[in-house]
Amino acid sequence: MRATTLGLTFVPFALHAAAEDCSCGYSVNSTNATYFGLFTQKIENDFVHSASDVTWDSTPGPDWQAQEYNVPPPEARGLYGKAAQPRNVNFNVLPPGSTGGNGTLGGDPGLQLWTRSELVSESDGQYIPMAEIVTAQKDILYGSFRVGMKTTAINGTCGAWFFYHNNSQEIDMEVLSKDRSTKMGWPVNLVNQSPQSVASGYNARNTSGFLDWYLTIDPKVLYTEFRMDWLPDRIDWYANGQLLATFRDNIPTAAGALHLIHWSNGDPFWSGGPPEEDAVLTVAYVNAYFNTTSQAPQSAACGPGQLTEENTCNIISATSPPQQPNVAHPGSAPEPLRPSNSAATVSRARVWFTCGGIFGGTIVLTLLGCSFF
Repeated sequence: MRATTLGLTFVPFALHAAAEDCSCGYSVNSTNATYFGLFTQKIENDFVHSASDVTWDSTPGPDWQAQEYNVPPPEARGLYGKAAQPRNVNFNVLPPGSTGGNGTLGGDPGLQLWTRSELVSESDGQYIPMAEIVTAQKDILYGSFRVGMKTTAINGTCGAWFFYHNNSQEIDMEVLSKDRSTKMGWPVNLVNQSPQSVASGYNARNTSGFLDWYLTIDPKVLYTEFRMDWLPDRIDWYANGQLLATFRDNIPTAAGALHLIHWSNGDPFWSGGPPEEDAVLTVAYVNAYFNTTSQAPQSAACGPGQLTEENTCNIISATSPPQQPNVAHPGSAPEPLRPSNSAATVSRARVWFTCGGIFGGTIVLTLLGCSFF
């Protein structure tokens, strides 16, 4: 069976052998299952071993682009502005031949996204230096997006993995470093920004697009895989392979890009900060499988009855936290704990993706089988 394996292994990284034929795409669940999803495009990054796939300028080719911009304090909706600086994005790979331990810069290996403690003064106010990377692909429309990362324990930042089209079509998984564990676990915020949240002052908390969930491991201590599956009728949220929740209201319909960001604006009700010392979020890997509005139509060889394990690569999803470079592997993750009270519409019944076909550059997805036109 052909497979692409997800997870952080800290051995030479290969999601699938070069000889494999993935000509019809990448499937969530196997092709002989009743429900499965098919995506024709991919981004696969191993930031633990490879100092590549990110550009700090407009050079074409790399999957990710480090960002540089200022958001003034009023627009940042906090006490301070946000200053995205390319210098805050750094590679910290393992030394050659190493299968674990610290990166070459010291500390956890992976792509470092720094939020700085020292403010930058501009004529219109003070800014907190931060880091963001965005995919070069800007027309992503539906997919399964996974990141293995370790957030910071230093109070006063927000680490986020998200899809963005605009402020009313945005899918976020956010970890606030000021949030501490409770009897329920370690908090993660699941957010679907919508016209309703924009109308509420960019606050999704009182809409059906917000849910506090509590993880069974601390993402500030252990690398954690965060995953978002986005379909026309739903958003499925996962942590370490465990389904957390499903949102069904105000699902985004427009294409956009994937983002990884580590930021602070001093808002005491969200990020807090600035951090008392420089704080780092470390990204071990990204595995994203998706369709786009610009891709060519699928060939007849990938039509009904043609998909097999010989022309489609099955994505093997994580079933436990990624292997850790500096600690013993924590083993299989227990079932997720219950969420806090929320206005979110939640479904816990697991339904697999369905097949995706493309017609005239437009994504066609069905819920009970594969459609090709």
